[in-house]
Amino acid sequence: MNNHIFETGAKTAAANDLVLTVLNSAETNTDRLHCGFAMLQGTNHYTTFKELTKAAAAKNRKEFGSKYPAASISDAAAIIQKRTIADCLELIVDDYDKTKNIEITGRKWFDKVNGNTYFSCWISIPTKNGGYKHITIPYQYGYGDQWKHEAISVLRKIGILPDYKNGIYSDLNVNFNFDRYMRKNQMFTGVYI
Repeated sequence: MNNHIFETGAKTAAANDLVLTVLNSAETNTDRLHCGFAMLQGTNHYTTFKELTKAAAAKNRKEFGSKYPAASISDAAAIIQKRTIADCLELIVDDYDKTKNIEITGRKWFDKVNGNTYFSCWISIPTKNGGYKHITIPYQYGYGDQWKHEAISVLRKIGILPDYKNGIYSDLNVNFNFDRYMRKNQMFTGVYI
């Protein structure tokens, strides 16, 4: 059995070939980034990473006679998704307008059956062209101001905000807005970074 892992993170040569094909293709770059931004926002793009990968596999199969097992396509799609999300986050950080405040909107849902509180967040990051890029934090267990801490943690993790001392947010360019308690189906959904 081959235990080699390629530089892309793929475990097979077929998956590695697909990852390189999709990441280096000018044809798929726009769709790939749009799909990544859609996932960060908690929305669906008209195509998925798996569909992009399958299309690349079909193209290589037609042009070169390459064969790709289903497991290699799935492995490649997961790697492409991870790399694309990282690329999108890098673009957000590069385009962040530091002169304007980041808007963080929190929502909560109370599970009456089990007595647990959950939250989700919508982070709006101002861009240099006057618009906003958005990131969602999908709903997860937490109560009180946990939603604020989680949003700040994500922004620090991706490199937008510096470390803060003793949980004091007043020095940061951030506005917090608590929307309200919602039903579960009204919570923000998305990919967890």
